[in-house]
Amino acid sequence: MASNAVENLAGEEWYHLLPHSPKANRKKRSLTLLRDYNLHYSDPTYYDIRKKCEGSLCYDFSNMETFLNKKSVRDALGVGNIEFVSCSPTVYQAMLVDWMRNLEVGIPALLEDGVKLLVYAGEYDLIATVVHV
Repeated sequence: MASNAVENLAGEEWYHLLPHSPKANRKKRSLTLLRDYNLHYSDPTYYDIRKKCEGSLCYDFSNMETFLNKKSVRDALGVGNIEFVSCSPTVYQAMLVDWMRNLEVGIPALLEDGVKLLVYAGEYDLIATVVHV
């Protein structure tokens, strides 16, 4: 039996390559939903559906970046000298198949492993819209 939440994912790396795997189908459904949303709304911003997209990321993340890159904040979070970036292509690709997927079941294992986390959901946020989280 796996000793922590990360080890519970072992063996899943190759599975999404199978054409009929649930993981491959989730990715296809997620991309279809986003395509349909983009066809319905012109210039949407995924972070607040009430607003039009302005700028390269559709949202000004500069205050958050400044805050999260302060040495005192990095020290408090225990991340060392790792710089926070608003949109990482590496993280995006890794999480692409997690859209529209209930990850709530994994939270207890993370907490038991001592991982500190923030669960966020925004009412007008297309990316994290589930208000009841």
